[in-house]
Amino acid sequence: MPGSWDAIKPGSLVLATEGHADGWFESLVVATRADYRFLLRWRDWPELPEFTRRRDELALLHPATDPQG
Repeated sequence: MPGSWDAIKPGSLVLATEGHADGWFESLVVATRADYRFLLRWRDWPELPEFTRRRDELALLHPATDPQG
């Protein structure tokens, strides 16, 4: 888990959402892109397509969180 926004890299575990009415779920960073965009995949639903989010559309997990769920 990244300890700061600048530490996000491929393999990092972050939180992402589909929208304001949905919850936040663990996502794995697949690749970083220009302008603080990240290619992600859902940790618990790897069969779903990869998706892109901006850094301001992500959340970091609390350091005490167990990444294994």
